[in-house]
Amino acid sequence: MDIHKKLFNRDFILLWQGMAFSAFGSILYSIAIGYWVFETTGSTALMGIISSITLFMMVFIGPITGAMTDRMHRRNVLVVTDLVRGLVFLLVGYLALTKELNVTLLVIVAIISGVCGAFFSPAAASLFPDLLPKDEVVRGQSIASGTDSLIRLVGSTASGSLIVMFGVPTMILINGVCYIGSAVSELFINAIRTENQTNKISVKMIILDMKEGAKFALTAPGLSTMMIAALIINLLASGFSTLMIAYVLSQGMDMIQYGVIAGSTSLGGLVGMFVISIFKIKTEDRYMVSMGTFIFSSICIVIGLLIGSYVALIIAFFIGQLSNAIGNALFNAAFIVYTPQKKRGMLSSFMGSAAIMGSATSALLYGFFGEIVSLKLLGIVGNSLAAIPFIFIIKDKQTKKIFNLK
Repeated sequence: MDIHKKLFNRDFILLWQGMAFSAFGSILYSIAIGYWVFETTGSTALMGIISSITLFMMVFIGPITGAMTDRMHRRNVLVVTDLVRGLVFLLVGYLALTKELNVTLLVIVAIISGVCGAFFSPAAASLFPDLLPKDEVVRGQSIASGTDSLIRLVGSTASGSLIVMFGVPTMILINGVCYIGSAVSELFINAIRTENQTNKISVKMIILDMKEGAKFALTAPGLSTMMIAALIINLLASGFSTLMIAYVLSQGMDMIQYGVIAGSTSLGGLVGMFVISIFKIKTEDRYMVSMGTFIFSSICIVIGLLIGSYVALIIAFFIGQLSNAIGNALFNAAFIVYTPQKKRGMLSSFMGSAAIMGSATSALLYGFFGEIVSLKLLGIVGNSLAAIPFIFIIKDKQTKKIFNLK
């Protein structure tokens, strides 16, 4: 009996709510740790380093874990990685309560979190479409992304006030509890086997899978262009988000105002996903809409930073993220439809590695340049340059074909 004939089936809901738990805890943790590092050390470089470690771990081992998850029980991968992260963050929260939290410990935690994330992300990306009817993948993706945006809206908006009221240790403990809750929810998902899933995984098999995945990613028409674009764009712009707390505080605002700005960004993402789920964009228009919304998003952020006022930042980041969410939804749906099931984990890792490599390097660069250059100037220059790759690939016929598949 096929239990995945409808959109809101049991397995989809279990994965959906599990990812919601972990997303809520994660957003509180990332903001709390960013605040703790900046308040404790005053260093944007350390903020960049801490933020980039997890990302670099996912880049370096992502292709390997992606190939492995294609041959593993993906549900079990989700449960174990969330459980490990939950226990680690509970321990870190306890150490923070006892005043024993330090930068070295955060580095170790970031490494562990990166390894877990490198397994979790391709497993989730590969499993998610299998829990939905084929004609509901885009809607399911939009609902999951919209939920993530809603959670980020609530978490980021409330984070400033929560940190002021309860402190950093409590935020870390909440993150640990959320990951445990996520693992429990995912535990009840029905195991779904893939075509090439086996109980025995060999080094030779993983290497062959990696070679096959790399060959497909680098030679498939349009896919290599998407990977390069994701790398460059994230390199140029994403690092600013890791220093957003430092930027807001340096502008004379407080953590509560930061929470409102971050909340407006998340609200923009939520509205964007709502728009894409309500209004059906014609297949032949998806590529131009996706590229256009990415460019418009960069323009909005630049305008907001140029004006620099509290209200301008709220409006600019809301509209910018709304536009970006629409572009990402179309981009991700096109990639899922284009990719064969048995290669989703591997290709998801390659695509993710390209984007994450850009984000990790960007976090480092922004952190170090933030020590000597105005954060406002960094944000303006980075987001301005980020629009350029989209302009270059907007007429690429091979990439456009990926978006036109039905």
